[in-house]
Amino acid sequence: MNWQHRLRGAALVLALGLSPLAHAQDGAGPAKHFYNRTSFRIPVVIDDAERANLSELRLYVRQNGGDWSVAASGPASQKAFKFDAPADGEFWFSIATVDAAGKMLPDNPKLLEPALVVVVDTQPPTVDVKPMTVASGQTYL
Repeated sequence: MNWQHRLRGAALVLALGLSPLAHAQDGAGPAKHFYNRTSFRIPVVIDDAERANLSELRLYVRQNGGDWSVAASGPASQKAFKFDAPADGEFWFSIATVDAAGKMLPDNPKLLEPALVVVVDTQPPTVDVKPMTVASGQTYL
């Protein structure tokens, strides 16, 4: 049984408060969630029967095309992870599970695929309004 089949019951769900700032789907990979805070919770949804066979959950994060790294870990009973983004940017999240025998699935973090993408953007938009006079003499902003 391959790791993708064994992990089919494990999923990441985004909970950024009452509602995310924005949600976009570009057709490739998971939807991007845009959020204007650097701290948020990521609930982990795993079937209870599958959870019973696990000893640990590991939340992996990847930023700006870098390598996957463990952002947090906890017991299989853990229902969510808190994540504090170090800065604005795009963060990819995935989860690996560790079974009772100590085997991590997937066994190589390089094989992880993003299950959740969050774009943290805490900077308010800036607007630069300038008068502009057109050939007819009318002025626009």
